[in-house]
Amino acid sequence: METIKSPLQSLYKEMPRNPSKLMADNVLTRTQSTTSTMEEKGLEALSDPEVAATLRKLVADVKSKKINKFTRNLKKMGRVRLGDILNEDQIQRLLDPHHLCEIIKNWEWEWADVVECIKTSKGTYISIDGMHTATSIYLMIMYSLYENPVNEDGTPFTGSPLDYVVNVQYIETDDLAHGRRLFARKNGQGKKSQGKYMEIQTAVLIHRLDKSATPAEQEIEKIISIFEEYNLAPVEIGSRLQHLPGAVTHCKNLLKYVGKPESARIFSMWHDRYWHNIPVDGKILLAFLHMCDEFKKAKVDITDSFLEELSGMIMEYFGTPEQFCLHADRAYKEWKEQNAGKDSTQRYALGMVGLYKHLGGTAIVPNNWLQPFVGVAKHFSFLNEIAKLEAA
Repeated sequence: METIKSPLQSLYKEMPRNPSKLMADNVLTRTQSTTSTMEEKGLEALSDPEVAATLRKLVADVKSKKINKFTRNLKKMGRVRLGDILNEDQIQRLLDPHHLCEIIKNWEWEWADVVECIKTSKGTYISIDGMHTATSIYLMIMYSLYENPVNEDGTPFTGSPLDYVVNVQYIETDDLAHGRRLFARKNGQGKKSQGKYMEIQTAVLIHRLDKSATPAEQEIEKIISIFEEYNLAPVEIGSRLQHLPGAVTHCKNLLKYVGKPESARIFSMWHDRYWHNIPVDGKILLAFLHMCDEFKKAKVDITDSFLEELSGMIMEYFGTPEQFCLHADRAYKEWKEQNAGKDSTQRYALGMVGLYKHLGGTAIVPNNWLQPFVGVAKHFSFLNEIAKLEAA
């Protein structure tokens, strides 16, 4: 029997592939914990233009008496030099310059968090929460933004910011996994909100570095390992890594792959094979999750040729997966309005597979799933343009 050739074959044009910068800088792939000193965090902050500009403006405002120096009203607690506090870089987030500036500009001691630490059996203080608070204090002392700072004995403080003593609350343990879990759970007023990225980072590093992951943490790490195998990695929104090829910022959708390693591998292989020079779009991540679910239910194989044809279709008519998803949103909305349809989180998957069949794709797909939504494909706007050209 002669095989029917799909009109979508050979549409995909190979993209140039470069070494992955994302995987080289991915914090989750580190093989051991690292720490940085308070001075290093201060220098890192000062290298950011927003931080430097904020501090210069505050100094100028103090000199011109637009504002007063920040006053000091401390409660006595455990007290430790800033220079004696280490920041465990895999427990806390990356230093966020904008969040740091917001703390400094709106500083009030009454609302200041204590620096929460682990105190190890060697007497080392490792910060698990309060990095931005401690860094703010360090910088404000450096720029003389406090009014009359004093030492523990009440004498004027004139030393290095590293010698300034701050409130510290700590637990005595050598178990960094416990510290990671504590930090991951903490959230509240005045804090930078915890996102799904931190849930992923906490689970992965507990498994890889501390070797004491729970079954749920092991499942998360398993999915991340699959993504990393194909040069994809979760990154925090706002990170300097977020625009790199393979970066996944929509970690909520990534976590939906937990417990579905086959789906994770299909998507990761597809993105690395065909879209290795762009970040991962969160909606196409969702589209593949739903598509894999429905193909598995219908016991229909997802073949390499089908995946290549999908890529060719997206490249030829939309340019990128992100642009496809924008058009799929509009097409589904129009179809829904004209057919009294309902909202569906599967609209990207339905649009992708439905359009594939509408354009003549010959691969077997789950018809029972697709049939009620077959009209969605007709609402992709580029089809009207093609029809006009053919009519002319």
